[in-house]
Amino acid sequence: MSTRTFYFTIFLSIAFSFISFWDHPFMNYTKEFVVLVHEICHAVAALLTGGEVRNITIHGNQSGQTVAIPSAIRGSFLFVVSAGYLGTALIGAVLLYRGLIGNKTKSTLIIFGVIVFLITLKYANVGEFTYTVGMAWSIAILFISFLGKQISSIFLVFLGTTFSLYSIYDLSDFTDSIHQTDAGILAYWLTGYNSSQELSPPASVLILGYLIAITWSMMGIGIIYTYVKRGIFHSEDEQYGTESANGTNILPGDFQEMFPGELTPEVVDWFLSKGLDLNGRPLSGELVDGIQKDSEMS
Repeated sequence: MSTRTFYFTIFLSIAFSFISFWDHPFMNYTKEFVVLVHEICHAVAALLTGGEVRNITIHGNQSGQTVAIPSAIRGSFLFVVSAGYLGTALIGAVLLYRGLIGNKTKSTLIIFGVIVFLITLKYANVGEFTYTVGMAWSIAILFISFLGKQISSIFLVFLGTTFSLYSIYDLSDFTDSIHQTDAGILAYWLTGYNSSQELSPPASVLILGYLIAITWSMMGIGIIYTYVKRGIFHSEDEQYGTESANGTNILPGDFQEMFPGELTPEVVDWFLSKGLDLNGRPLSGELVDGIQKDSEMS
């Protein structure tokens, strides 16, 4: 079994396990971390657009809130509100991709862990639930990054699968109380209604909220699909291209590609004189001796 097949098998196992035990109390610890990352995505988006972040809070019922002041840049509010769902999907897809291909696993975990640690330290209140979740997970991520490439890859697959599945599962919020979700918040802002003054959401807010939710859903699923596909069907040529260029690994058929069509007798004689078959692999000692004897006789 190849390494990529091994990680893909792990990915499928984790995915099926999560689907089967998604509502198990043990999964709450993981879901709480995903909710925290969802809020961190809002915060990072606000900071990237020149806004200000006051506080990040998550609760034990898998809800959260980011108190931020967007900048005056046009469209910044749209970017900040959309960053929750789409950012979580993107992070899950990237982590899963890195885990599947086994590339830069340690650095990926370190960067991710440091970002979670610093944002938790700055924007979560010490001693509160949010602070505990952020610190515990960031330290765990940093610790696992030093346990070797294989363990890091498996953990990345685990995290990526979790974020990807939860970002899709989180879209179920849109089917109930759409006006209380991020899509509803954005719909209120776009229509100009004040949510605090409305006893019930206007029809325009509900319709626009569902359209926004559908758009986010399609974008999130598309992001996850693209990265998972790239991770699973990662080109073998990319994997072996560097090795072949350095002369450390010659794949069967390489010489047929280098010399298209039928090989001339001169080329065949050159390979045999070097003790190589036509695929560039060393011949056995007996065959080499026999070829040399034939050459001397001729």
